[in-house]
Amino acid sequence: MITHHHRDHYDPGLFRSRPDWQIIGPPSVVTGLPRERVRSGDSVQVGDFAIVAVQTPHTDDHRSYRIRWRGRVLYFVGDTEDAKHLLEQPPLDLLFITPWLSCVVTDSGRSWVATRTVSYHRRPDGTDRACGSAEILPQGTQWVLRREPGP
Repeated sequence: MITHHHRDHYDPGLFRSRPDWQIIGPPSVVTGLPRERVRSGDSVQVGDFAIVAVQTPHTDDHRSYRIRWRGRVLYFVGDTEDAKHLLEQPPLDLLFITPWLSCVVTDSGRSWVATRTVSYHRRPDGTDRACGSAEILPQGTQWVLRREPGP
């Protein structure tokens, strides 16, 4: 899933060098790629993942992504600066948010509803303004999101 065409989010060379990869992304990313490698549409099913692309401001065709997986809802904001889409989401299990969007929401006096929030796209020197209660994890951190108990 690619949010937009900026080089810090999408490297066409990396994608082309991995012939088994498929891509979901906005037109500025997928135009010119082999059709069989593109998952088209703003709502796709990939295995257990139901992915919905949400058009959000940043570039002409920037996308944020809401993913439903085994009863959990994950949301990736991309690089958008506009909190409207985030504040319209149902309760989220896991939210990935940028420092600047955290501050936009906090400064507005509103808040999002997420069980766990992780801050990403942070400056390497750590000088980002800190807003809200998003976790700041070291680069390369991995964890397992487990399915909740139940049927």
